[in-house]
Amino acid sequence: MTEHTQDIVSLLLWMIVAVGGCLLSLLIWTWQRVQTKVDNLPDQISKKVYTVHAEIVKEMRELNVTQAALERDLRGQFAKLDRRVIRLEVLQDVHYKPEDE
Repeated sequence: MTEHTQDIVSLLLWMIVAVGGCLLSLLIWTWQRVQTKVDNLPDQISKKVYTVHAEIVKEMRELNVTQAALERDLRGQFAKLDRRVIRLEVLQDVHYKPEDE
């Protein structure tokens, strides 16, 4: 057994080196993948932000169109109301004109 001890120790040493090399290469490969993913993050974030920005701009345009339509309707209703009030004022002036004028 003692005559094979040197061979076994040498073999175990080579196995430790091989396993350590595999672990080191696995660690380097994992680090490179993580680094690639981290490097791609700004582009991905920019794309997401651009998409959200485009949606917000689209919704703001729709809101502006809706607001303009509501404003037109409101102005139309005020114009109708104004004409009715003027008609009532004219009728009141015709029928109930004060006598001292």
